[in-house]
Amino acid sequence: MHKQGHFGLGLLSTSVLALLLLEGGFTLWAPFVGLAGIAGGLIPDIDNKPVVPFQHHGWTHTVVFGVFASIFVAGSLFAVFHAAITVTSGTSFAVAEPSLLGNLALTILLYMAAFAGFLSHLFGDTLSTAGGTLLIRPWKPISENHVRIGVTTAGNPVYNLGFFVAGAFSHLLPYYVYL
Repeated sequence: MHKQGHFGLGLLSTSVLALLLLEGGFTLWAPFVGLAGIAGGLIPDIDNKPVVPFQHHGWTHTVVFGVFASIFVAGSLFAVFHAAITVTSGTSFAVAEPSLLGNLALTILLYMAAFAGFLSHLFGDTLSTAGGTLLIRPWKPISENHVRIGVTTAGNPVYNLGFFVAGAFSHLLPYYVYL
């Protein structure tokens, strides 16, 4: 699957969580959950960059990597959230600092969203019919077994655009309803 499809799957994987946050009145947290899903859904493909010396669909496509990458994503977005609070303080649209329990809840939600996005990436890659070194082995180093559903090619525009549109719609519709 290409970036467009992974972007949409990352949003789809967090849409229910964002909906629940909007329903609960946490309107500022919901976009960060969506961003965490997108980041978690795109981060495994850092092995596609020429400066990264890793094989594509290698260790960056394992659950172990996802556990640690999600910590990084959640921590980064938590820092951005608090930077936004600092920047807006003293303005008419200032955001109140969450309590300690609120900060803990936000951190856990961001982690869950990033990990859900990461897992959505692995799911998207299993849809590919590609074989050989492009098969993902998500349980390495515990198991060398690969996972493949194999229903489409990675570059299929229907699947990629379909997941993108579904993901965008799943996040935009709740904002339309609740805001």
